[in-house]
Amino acid sequence: QGLRRIINAEEAFISVNHWVFLRGVYYEFDRQGQVERVIRYEREEVVTRSTVEELIKARKNPQEMSYAELRRTIADERGRGQQTRPLELMLWQRTAIPFACLVFSLVGVPLGLTSPRSGKSVGIGLSILVVFGYYVFFSLSGALSEGGTIPPVAGAWLGNLLGTGVGVVLLWLKDRH
Repeated sequence: QGLRRIINAEEAFISVNHWVFLRGVYYEFDRQGQVERVIRYEREEVVTRSTVEELIKARKNPQEMSYAELRRTIADERGRGQQTRPLELMLWQRTAIPFACLVFSLVGVPLGLTSPRSGKSVGIGLSILVVFGYYVFFSLSGALSEGGTIPPVAGAWLGNLLGTGVGVVLLWLKDRH
């Protein structure tokens, strides 16, 4: 249900099933996210179900998480009412990025099949432009997804779909000549 409390303390430790905070202040928030109360304390105890290991694991950077860990993190964040769009995009990118090599192959084959008149340098130059264009489009679609304009799955896979379309058209054009 969103952020409810922030606890600051000079010292903290865990005891059996609760955290003990010493000499600090905590802020309580209302449902709109505004500070409702500020309370100073010498000693505050908070019951917890989380172990230290779980808290350390929760601090893991999303880039370091496995696919399954990232899915669990997304589910947990959704359960707390948090925004998960960047994490969802990262999850979909983990499946989309490996397919980029297939897209590059599909585009690169017709570019590599050059006629004797054009030379190989034209194909190599076009291949570099395609890779650069893919990267720019991939970054742009990711930014649009994080901003909420397009869904995360589209932000991750749009570059591959566009590249596949370009590759199919190039193969078709090469086959006609």
